Amino acid sequence: MITCMPSRYEITQLTFTGEWSTPMINEGMQLYLDACAKLAKIMRSCLKETASNSQE
Repeated sequence: MITCMPSRYEITQLTFTGEWSTPMINEGMQLYLDACAKLAKIMRSCLKETASNSQE
C-alpha cells in the first residue's frame, strides 16, 4: 500500500510484503508519485469546474 500528498510530491505511507529490491521500490514509488500528481491535477480541475458551474 502506498499513499501520497500530491501537493508536496511526497510519500506519506508505504507498506509492502515480500521481497522487493531497492531499485524496484524506487521505480514503483516514482511511477506512483507521477500518477498521483497527474490524478491530482484532474481532480482539482473537476472540482473547480463543478464549483464554477454551481455559482452560475
